[in-house]
Amino acid sequence: MSAETITPAVLQFVDSGTYPSEESVFSATLQPADLQHLLQQLRAEQAQAKETLRGLSRTAAPDVDDWVARARTLQADIQRSRDTARDIVKAAETGRELADKVKDARAKVGLLEKEVGFNESLEQTLLRVRETNADLSEVKNAVVEGDLQRAVGKFQTAEVAFSKLDLHGTGVAALLERRMETLRDEVKDMILQRWNHHFFVDAENRSFAVQNAGRHDILVQAAKALDLFEPRIARLAKDLERTLLRPRMVVSREETVFRMTVTSNSVACDSTSDDTTIAALLTDLTSLVQFLDSSLPKEVSTSLSQHLIPFLVTRLEDDWLNPSLPSAIAEMPDFQQALGRVALLANQINDLGWKGAQTLLDWEKNVPRLWLTKRREFLLGEVRNLVFTGLKETKIVERVETQIIQEDIEVDAGAAEGGDDWDAWDESADATANTPTGNAPAATGDEDDDFSAWDAPPDTEGEQTKDDDGEGETWGWEDGQEGTEKSPASPKILKKQPSRLSTKPNPAKPSEREITYKESFMVTAVPEGIISSIQQVVQDAQTLAHEDHSSSPIAPAATGLYSLPTLALAIYRATATTAYANLDSGSMLIYNDASRLADQLEKYQTSQPATSRLRLSNDIKTLTTFARRAYSSAMDSQRTILRDLLDGAQGFGNCTTPPYQAACEAAVSDATHHLRTVHKQWEPILSRPALLQSVGGLLATLIGKIIADVEDLPDISEADSKQLQALIESVSEIRDLFSFEDAGGGDDDDGGVGGEIRDQTASFCPNWIKFQYLGEIMVSSLADIKYSWHEGGMNLDFGPEEVVGLIEALFAESPLRRAAIGEIRRSAAGRM
Repeated sequence: MSAETITPAVLQFVDSGTYPSEESVFSATLQPADLQHLLQQLRAEQAQAKETLRGLSRTAAPDVDDWVARARTLQADIQRSRDTARDIVKAAETGRELADKVKDARAKVGLLEKEVGFNESLEQTLLRVRETNADLSEVKNAVVEGDLQRAVGKFQTAEVAFSKLDLHGTGVAALLERRMETLRDEVKDMILQRWNHHFFVDAENRSFAVQNAGRHDILVQAAKALDLFEPRIARLAKDLERTLLRPRMVVSREETVFRMTVTSNSVACDSTSDDTTIAALLTDLTSLVQFLDSSLPKEVSTSLSQHLIPFLVTRLEDDWLNPSLPSAIAEMPDFQQALGRVALLANQINDLGWKGAQTLLDWEKNVPRLWLTKRREFLLGEVRNLVFTGLKETKIVERVETQIIQEDIEVDAGAAEGGDDWDAWDESADATANTPTGNAPAATGDEDDDFSAWDAPPDTEGEQTKDDDGEGETWGWEDGQEGTEKSPASPKILKKQPSRLSTKPNPAKPSEREITYKESFMVTAVPEGIISSIQQVVQDAQTLAHEDHSSSPIAPAATGLYSLPTLALAIYRATATTAYANLDSGSMLIYNDASRLADQLEKYQTSQPATSRLRLSNDIKTLTTFARRAYSSAMDSQRTILRDLLDGAQGFGNCTTPPYQAACEAAVSDATHHLRTVHKQWEPILSRPALLQSVGGLLATLIGKIIADVEDLPDISEADSKQLQALIESVSEIRDLFSFEDAGGGDDDDGGVGGEIRDQTASFCPNWIKFQYLGEIMVSSLADIKYSWHEGGMNLDFGPEEVVGLIEALFAESPLRRAAIGEIRRSAAGRM
């Protein structure tokens, strides 16, 4: 590219800084000749620019001269402003110096004024210090001279003057304060000496003397001035409590007390007496109150009473009045006289303007309530002690009951002559009293027949001959009080099991007979003791309600006494479980005692007049329920033991295979042995009917578990069936507990001869016949089983499926077995 093309681009760049945009220009290669040409062009352009600049300068020269002149004028004005500013700053600095001098002068004047004020204040303070010191000197002189009134007065003046001095932290203040404390102690010592001299307490000789009665006011005012009055009153009250009241109000081991001797200026406990009555104590206390009021200044006696009277009243109530409150009504006249003296003492205290007597008056008003509380505590303590101590004494009691029965309930001839016929039980309206063992009542479960031979509660004895609709009510079960032992649901209930049976003709009603039942059982001394205590409470209530005791202070408590028997019976029930637990067969003794107690309470309630407030019906029901629960507890415990023992047989499976055979035999042996042991323990405690019924219930549990275990066996071999039949026979030997010799002299209703051994096991064990049938089934043929089902009464005890299950376990599958099972099921379906 030529230099003519590049030169304009370079000039344009120098002039305006524009970079060439054509690629041919900015990428051109320059030769040395091109640079020479470019330099020439640049010089030419430079010369042209200089010429242009010279032309412009010649044109603008006049304007520049004018601007220079104005600049010089402005510079002169600026210089003048600077000089003025310097003058202003200098004037300001001069004014500041003058202001500082004025401030310093003012401060010096203030300091001088403070100096003058301080000097004046110091002069006044020194004068007051001199006056205070003079007062303290006066106090010292008064103490030395023994002038208590002047010493206290001057000391108070000195205290006021010292409180106005503003000398805190100074040596003078410390000196004055130490001197004041020293003099304060000296004045206090002086007051205390005078106080102890005027109000002299001799602890060793148990006496109190008042000296110089005319000078007490000065001493009291001095004590108040130095805040010693209240502490000295409190100390005097404690000294009098320790020196006079405690010795007088405490009875020694020799049953003696100190007596107070009161003179014109002293009182002392200087003699002893064996008169420990409240009347003598109140006489001495009255004399003491009179002495304090007459001998001491009013301010002292009033303040002293605020400490002394509460102590006196509290000790009087706790140590004398409450303990001496008699529980026996016969002792109330003497105590009533003491109450009159208590009222006199309280009124005397009130008349003096002392406080604390209202407590005594309130106690007097609350005597009926306090006596009732004490009577309740005495009764509850008596019952509680009786429960734990009365168990050591036992005796046999007899219960006799007469009932009217219908003629159609036959009575065994032997029993009518006084024999022990224990099978007199009522099945239905057309049943006889002597039912054969093969006709035992259907079992309602081993848990439900425990009470079937027991006497009904006293309040329902007249309903013994009713049908089964009333049996649920006979035991008095209440809503929410359902026990573990329930009354039987079956109408086939053994009504009575008398130990002796006698009949008397009733000419007025030939269709009825009067039968007297007698039964003997063991009780402790607890029932009679509780009955005696309750009778005494009721007798006390009746005595207080009589008009002869209308003026007695405890007459209002007569009504409250009728609530105590309920509490006594409640404490008996609360403690009986613990107390009887230490005895063998304690639960059965609880049943006997509670039943005996309920029976006696019912008779006692009946003997009361119609207007009596005594209400024991609910308590009797509660006692009956308590007795049943104790019985139920004993039965449940024994049932659990029997089941646990039979669990050792492991369901009687493989009962012929060692070692299971030995386990089965041991389990059965242990269970029957335990049942005999229970019978032996309960025999001296329970009545004969109750014993047989209880043991019968346990036997029903034992054989019921055996029946259930055998019925659950899926397969019974011939050897196993024989072994099971042997075990059943072993258990059946327990029948000797329910067998006894008939005491009748003639033929009985069954054609037997009097004097024979009668087995009554089925009468007391509802599943006994079923158990016997089970033993026969184990060794019977199909024909024998079918015959027993149709003709032998097996269908009364076994259900069809039970028999079918046993047949399937005992016999192998065969047409005969199928036929027998079908026949049994059809027979059962036909009866339904």
